[in-house]
Amino acid sequence: MSQNAVPLWQRVSMSGAAAMFAEMMTIPLDTAKVRLQTQRKLDGVVSKYRGPVQTISVIVREQGVLAPYRGLVAGCHRMFVFTGVRLGLLDSLKNAMRKPDGSLTLFREVSAALATSALGITVANPCDVVKVRYQNTAGTQYGSVLQAYLQIVREEGIIGGLWKGYTANMARNCIISAVELTGYCKTKECLLSLGCADNAATHMGSGLTAGFLAVVLGSPADVVGTRVVATVGDTGSLGTYCLNMLKTEGPLAFYKGFWPNFARVGSYNVVFWACFEQLQRIFSS
Repeated sequence: MSQNAVPLWQRVSMSGAAAMFAEMMTIPLDTAKVRLQTQRKLDGVVSKYRGPVQTISVIVREQGVLAPYRGLVAGCHRMFVFTGVRLGLLDSLKNAMRKPDGSLTLFREVSAALATSALGITVANPCDVVKVRYQNTAGTQYGSVLQAYLQIVREEGIIGGLWKGYTANMARNCIISAVELTGYCKTKECLLSLGCADNAATHMGSGLTAGFLAVVLGSPADVVGTRVVATVGDTGSLGTYCLNMLKTEGPLAFYKGFWPNFARVGSYNVVFWACFEQLQRIFSS
């Protein structure tokens, strides 16, 4: 996945552009995932949302056909900034971390992915807050995305509002992102070593594998992070929140919405990596 021949600004731009395209293609599944993850299960009560397709149909029936896309603008903000940073800077950092002989250990590769992902989500956290708020309520309390940013700052403050849930968000995004980035590279390398062609099928297969690994390892952090960001008001410390969640809902609550989450993350990675590889070839030619 070398981008060395491409200037830094182009690497950031094509990473962000591919991420926005993938976001546009898959955001209804992400909206369904958010609703499923933030839904509380009550004894003896049938859950309102019971799967990605059923959830999307309920949202459309109750709030209109555009409701699953209400977080799209903030989602594109988030994806361009987050992925532009995490992937756009990745190769430069990996090259800086290589040993004198040019080799790069798995530990250093993962460390580079964690570092760029941490920087990316630090910058993109406000976009994430607005996006999740829109998805969890269809954005009915905001007149526009810009108003959402301003209203959150006015009512909850800059740090307490736009960087709400930063610790949980940092954990989930670093885990998921590092697994996606490293998982894609390693899967692609493996497929190419087995004789597979460097084509769209290999890119999509590698993306799907990276998405599955990311969901398996990152679901607990993703569920907690989504809930914390979606909640208006004080949620207490992250540790207290997790313990209370474990006590009241059980350990499986941390994997709530696993298959809808995989449907979203898996499809996102398939679209993203296929698009990114094509853009990379265009910019490198």
